[in-house]
Amino acid sequence: MPLSMTLVLYGLLTWGFTSPLIAVELPNTCHNQHISLSKNFSGGLFNNCHVLENNVFELNLAPENIPINASPWYAFEIESDIASSIKVVLNYSHAKHRYWPQVSKNFSNWQRLATNQFVISSVNKQLTLQLEVKPGKTWIAAQPVIDNHSYQVWLADIEKTQPQASLQIVGKSVQGRNLLALESVAKNKKPVIVLLGRQHPPEVTGALAMRAFVATIMADSVAANEF
Repeated sequence: MPLSMTLVLYGLLTWGFTSPLIAVELPNTCHNQHISLSKNFSGGLFNNCHVLENNVFELNLAPENIPINASPWYAFEIESDIASSIKVVLNYSHAKHRYWPQVSKNFSNWQRLATNQFVISSVNKQLTLQLEVKPGKTWIAAQPVIDNHSYQVWLADIEKTQPQASLQIVGKSVQGRNLLALESVAKNKKPVIVLLGRQHPPEVTGALAMRAFVATIMADSVAANEF
């Protein structure tokens, strides 16, 4: 592929709210006798969790500081040892509900919750989920979760299958994660093109579009060669 290209992925995941200005660090789980809610996974986020009554859970969401772009992220894992109906109430402290809840049983395949499984308050400050859970784990998130490991696998696969591609560490995030750059250098020394994707963590659609775009321009095809 005669293309000189550098693909840089910055700040892949910054969902963990850590600033003391607004967010308060509290335990990562809450549970009753049979069911637990947790954020102990890559991309998991809520600020605190409470059991209001049997099978009714409350999650509170707050930004790390204000003012901030109003894109409140949420993602949590439900683990149950019985089949049960549960209610999960999400409260937004400094923003309105924005993202249609997604559900997964395997953390890979995601789909939208049905409209009869959630209610949004009249002022968009509260989301109430009514869920039927089965024994095992279920994940709920604002968008399908594409985490750092997913990126690492994707980039390593490109490096393995594209002889001209090389993967480099170009820096560190504020939390010490590697910032990766995938570089493909053309022999004809065409102008360098830098592609940046997923600068805002909730923008999963941009990440999916980036993967398709990169696959297209790095393919051995007439269109890619002309590009």
